[in-house]
Amino acid sequence: MSLGTVPDGGLTHPVLRARFMLTRVYMWTGMIFMVLSWIVLMIASSELGKGGILHPYVLSSVHFFVVGTVLMTIQGAIMQITPVVFQGTLYSIPLGYAQYALLLLGSIGLGGSFFVYWLPGLVISGLLVLLSILILFWNIGKSMRSLKKRADALRVMIIGLFLLWTLVLGIFFVSGWGPSPTPNFLWNHLESGLVGTFTTLILMLTPRLMNFFISSHYKSTQGMRTTSEGLLYGGLLLLIVGPLIVTSLPLSASHAFPILVALPIWAGWLLYWIGYGLILFRLIQHIRMRRRKEMEWIFHWIIGGLIGGWILLFFWAMSSALMTAGFSRYPEGWPGALLLVVLFGYIQWTVAAYMAKIMPFLRWMSRFDPTINPAIRQKPRRNPPNMRTVMPRGLTRTALLAFFAGSLLLGAGMLRTLEAWTFLGSIIGALGALLYMLSMVIMYRRTMMA
Repeated sequence: MSLGTVPDGGLTHPVLRARFMLTRVYMWTGMIFMVLSWIVLMIASSELGKGGILHPYVLSSVHFFVVGTVLMTIQGAIMQITPVVFQGTLYSIPLGYAQYALLLLGSIGLGGSFFVYWLPGLVISGLLVLLSILILFWNIGKSMRSLKKRADALRVMIIGLFLLWTLVLGIFFVSGWGPSPTPNFLWNHLESGLVGTFTTLILMLTPRLMNFFISSHYKSTQGMRTTSEGLLYGGLLLLIVGPLIVTSLPLSASHAFPILVALPIWAGWLLYWIGYGLILFRLIQHIRMRRRKEMEWIFHWIIGGLIGGWILLFFWAMSSALMTAGFSRYPEGWPGALLLVVLFGYIQWTVAAYMAKIMPFLRWMSRFDPTINPAIRQKPRRNPPNMRTVMPRGLTRTALLAFFAGSLLLGAGMLRTLEAWTFLGSIIGALGALLYMLSMVIMYRRTMMA
């Protein structure tokens, strides 16, 4: 595949190479934070084994991963996806590095400040991350003028509102400027971040990326696309507004009618889960009706991660609805255990699987595509490595399975208050992160030696 076939505003190779480098910087940084988050989780494993999901060490690991890995990787991907998938040009690469610097400082500050529990550092770091996101919005907003698929891009950019809400709530919690971190507001912060931002962004971008990477006879109708995305956003609005309604009701009403209080949350989850399922159906049909029989191995793992996430979100939805309604007939650590599996299992699996596709693609194109590297025309490579095989399959698959196995042990150890299980889970996850980085290094070596 050559970017010469992709409408990109007629960019010259230095600009394309610089944009490719920008994305790789983001993603390599995300991988470093991935390892760091699991190391901190090893330190926090004894607290997790006692059910301490809100212990500073646990919060440090979670924010190292959420901001340093997931948000960092997604920002880097957006720098690439915006001009390629939506067909235009990125407004400013220097602004991309400004975003990176602020996000890097914010990630270090958030994780470090939680580790030592320094509240002023949390506020400053949160504001740095917020400023990075605002610059991202400015950069993408200015890029919108050049995009051919502007309406499509706007539908995806709505997710930014949930990200802003997550950041603002977090800053309010640690600064004391806004609402106190009651269980409903904390759950709102979690759901708007993990579900409203990251899961929804993955679901919105995956069909568009599959259309780019895999040619198929299947063409979903505009009605189905609008319906599935409308269900996602409608469900999210109910999920975010529902807990706010609960907190505004008199205590007598919420105790007298717990089912009625939980109805908006239940309805929101039902809409979101159906929308998620429709997107999965479209993806599976797209792959089943692909034009070429062979398909790159990593796409099976991406779809597998999304199917696993669909199942996990069902249990997350049940836990959310029962907690909001005031029921307590499920194990006390159930919400925290689910959080660990969703975050370090599903989201980490999906983000890492996508990086295992995007990073070799960017690396190979930078080295062997004449659109990006004109020097290849003077000294053409007789046998350039196959883009589909430069990423070591065995190591990458083992790393993805280690993430999921580690997250399951973390969740089970927290539920059963077994410190040995949480410690073992953190070790397995850390080994998975190291194996994943090793697979990336091997991929770079294979393309360097070719």
